[in-house]
Amino acid sequence: MDDVDINLLTLVGYEITLEEYRQNVLDGYPAYYEVEPLRFECTQCGKCCSRPGEIFLTPSDIYRIANHLKMEPRVFKKTLCSRSGHEWIMKVTRSKSCPFFVEDRCTIHAVKPIQCRTYPFWPEVVGTQAAWEGEVEACEGIGRGKTWTVEEIEALLVGLDATN
Repeated sequence: MDDVDINLLTLVGYEITLEEYRQNVLDGYPAYYEVEPLRFECTQCGKCCSRPGEIFLTPSDIYRIANHLKMEPRVFKKTLCSRSGHEWIMKVTRSKSCPFFVEDRCTIHAVKPIQCRTYPFWPEVVGTQAAWEGEVEACEGIGRGKTWTVEEIEALLVGLDATN
């Protein structure tokens, strides 16, 4: 990771670089994680796995999960995914949690999607103090455990690392 210029990589789920995010989304201001140390430790509460929304899947996610399930990627997509524009997604609703969240555990933890591996260190969550503090309702691990460095958070933002 030392040889990689983080500023040249695009953010997970975005088509922009970290620098473009600072300029275009944060109006040139530093992101909250750059000015305030952030603490997080996954408590394995499962709230993020049952929270309504969409799980965006990269081609790599699809391949790894399908391989783990011993399925062809096309069968995995046809069986468990749907299209949203040019993206493949899995939907989570109030009545239906992630299909891999069974008995309060992730059954594909070792190969879970990058969106799941980097939560809660998403640009829209760590960009501002209000967003970070607002996410506490959805994630009890925020404010607990280890303090993450700017470098660690930026590696998560571009998908080079995982929270657990």
